[in-house]
Amino acid sequence: MKNYSDTEFNIIIVSSMDALNAYIISENTGRPALLFNPPLVKYKPIEFERRYIQGLVSKQILLGGSDDVVDPSETMAFLSRNLKSSELDIKIDPRLGHRIPLSVFEEQVELSYKALPSVFDGWDNEKLEKVSESLTEIKDGGAALFAYQKLQFEDMPALEHKASREGLLRYCELDTLAMVMIYEYFREVSEL
Repeated sequence: MKNYSDTEFNIIIVSSMDALNAYIISENTGRPALLFNPPLVKYKPIEFERRYIQGLVSKQILLGGSDDVVDPSETMAFLSRNLKSSELDIKIDPRLGHRIPLSVFEEQVELSYKALPSVFDGWDNEKLEKVSESLTEIKDGGAALFAYQKLQFEDMPALEHKASREGLLRYCELDTLAMVMIYEYFREVSEL
């Protein structure tokens, strides 16, 4: 985390042992997490030098009921002892093992992003009117390019600059996730 101290994470999405690490990061950064089959029974609290948390942080957890690597009952026992530390959305699919099918992964990621607060949450109509309509959602490369170009102007109002930056970060995060998913698919198919 020291290497990424200036990086803003909107959500942490990982599985298995990495999900244990992500649980710890989520607790310390206050960022929501989507965790697949986390071995939370191995959890040991780690305090970061700087904490960013502001209240309960949401975590979506998907457990494979047929997981033969991470025992879902041990994870549930851990979660039952730690219910007050996080806002939890726990799903157990009895048909899933340790490996998560791509279709299930994509569905859970989409649900997680839909649950994130809008970039413009808490803004009143006056503030929203000050921000270009084209920046309410950056959904494609053209809108991202336009938003990036507008960020180059020094006279851009602070509210519009902030909204553009946050929209671009969210768009780039999704774009990067898509590239990772493509890479993982080809790695799996070619058995690298």
